[in-house]
Amino acid sequence: MNIKTIATIAAIALPIAGFAQTPPVPPPPPGPHGPPGVPGRHQKSPKVPMTFLGVETSHVPDVVSEQLGLAKGLGLVVEYVVPNSPAASAGIQQNDILKTLNDQILIEPSQLRKLLQTFSEGTEVTLTILRKGQEQKITVKLAKKEMPQRHSLMPGGNHDLHWDFDETGDLGEQMQELKEQLKEQLGDAQRGIIRGAVMKAHDAAKRARDDARRAAREIRILSNDNGALKGTKIDLGKAQIVFCDGKGEMKLENVNGKKMLTAKDAQGKTTNAILIMHGTTGSGAQFIRPEFAGELFGSGQPLDATKFFIVLPDGIGHGQSSKPSDGLHAKFPRYNYGDMIEAQYRLLTDGLGVNHARLVMGTSMGGMHTWLWGEMHPDFMDALMPLASLPRQVSGRNRAWRRLVADAIRNDPAWDGGDYKTQPPSLRTAAEMLWFMSSNPVLRQKEATTLAKTDEALDKFVADYLKTSDGNDVLYAIEASRDYDPGPSLEKIQAPLLAINSADDLINPPELGILERETKRIPHGRALVVPLSDKTRGHGSHTIAALWKDELAKLLRESEY
Repeated sequence: MNIKTIATIAAIALPIAGFAQTPPVPPPPPGPHGPPGVPGRHQKSPKVPMTFLGVETSHVPDVVSEQLGLAKGLGLVVEYVVPNSPAASAGIQQNDILKTLNDQILIEPSQLRKLLQTFSEGTEVTLTILRKGQEQKITVKLAKKEMPQRHSLMPGGNHDLHWDFDETGDLGEQMQELKEQLKEQLGDAQRGIIRGAVMKAHDAAKRARDDARRAAREIRILSNDNGALKGTKIDLGKAQIVFCDGKGEMKLENVNGKKMLTAKDAQGKTTNAILIMHGTTGSGAQFIRPEFAGELFGSGQPLDATKFFIVLPDGIGHGQSSKPSDGLHAKFPRYNYGDMIEAQYRLLTDGLGVNHARLVMGTSMGGMHTWLWGEMHPDFMDALMPLASLPRQVSGRNRAWRRLVADAIRNDPAWDGGDYKTQPPSLRTAAEMLWFMSSNPVLRQKEATTLAKTDEALDKFVADYLKTSDGNDVLYAIEASRDYDPGPSLEKIQAPLLAINSADDLINPPELGILERETKRIPHGRALVVPLSDKTRGHGSHTIAALWKDELAKLLRESEY
């Protein structure tokens, strides 16, 4: 039987600048007229034929990505279309968003330029674009255009010149020509003057162009949807991207039918993968909401999605992964937490090509998984952060509520051994128990101040829960914790670990002292209990990132290598 595990890829980031440096290769000695390949005095840079599309692009603004459901960092906005160019002839328009060139996802203007140079004149390529929210494909026949050859002048001293203008539009070519004219008139002795004059002119033109771009973007942006983030599904089977240099590599590709993704440093270790695991009966999608993603995934936030590759898997039996309700019902194999972690490990290593995690974290059941991850794969991660969990066998109140739910379902005649045609009434009991255990008494009293209001709040929660839940799925998820017990092997955990619970958690009551006592056994372990406040939500505090995101940032700083 094939078990599938689905992951939501929240972001694909390319922190190439953060990769470990490789030893630089000494440059060859300069020739009599300057460095090899660089024109000598009074000699113009030769123009070389380059494959030409005819667009000038920039990154998609984050708010536009959110509105269109694009993963942050993916796609390029067309800022300018060169008249009479291949792009213009094919119908590419200003403000179009370029998603892919053939099967290559587009993320950087420089990447697009480099990709174009892999094609010859007359090649027809397919651009997938978004225009006014609608996706369409446009075929473009590429052409050749004579452009000044890029080069660097490094004659020594403090007058090093490095020209790196955008050659896709008129501005870059004009600046190259201006540079050649100044060189012709002033000679090598005035390199500093040349650099200053050209760069001032270039910067002034660029500022004017950027002002126009910002104005255009402001017109396009209507709202930010209250800061809410949206999940984006990426079909890896139809897309490829490879970006690499001497400092590292980022690769997303389909190899022999397997979807592979790697972001590695110069030593080959994945540097930016974040694994976040959900709770019982939840899914990875639960994290894509303002109180979690809105506090963690934004620019400059602890898990900045422009820097980290964030994986939010649906565990076996949950979300869009394989589960009893897919058709096998009670004949579905009984899984446990070890099976779920093994599937997650294979998803990362075999499915996504991730050989190391910057951080492994999870909430509730995902927190329990985090302890086990540290024991089962102690060298796989730089840091661990379990939330709303305890590192010991399920017992006491935690065991009791699970047993009540499981007994209610199994002893329900309507369950019919798992072969029911309509959801058994006992599923309502499971929902009521989840409502009871998931928050704290103060909040429940505020929302349910009378008998009638209590019934109203409970009935609404149950009605919403029954719309998407299944009796067998809930039963299997609850019983998957039957052999959970990280206690005997806590000393195996080597990565820095920060365990966070809240003082108002009914499932993991802090007065037992278990969290603090057991965490001390971990070489680099630390425990934190968030005090009760008007911001805590009982067991559900694990998803209110504002309560603990500063501690997460501290853990990431302390675990840097």
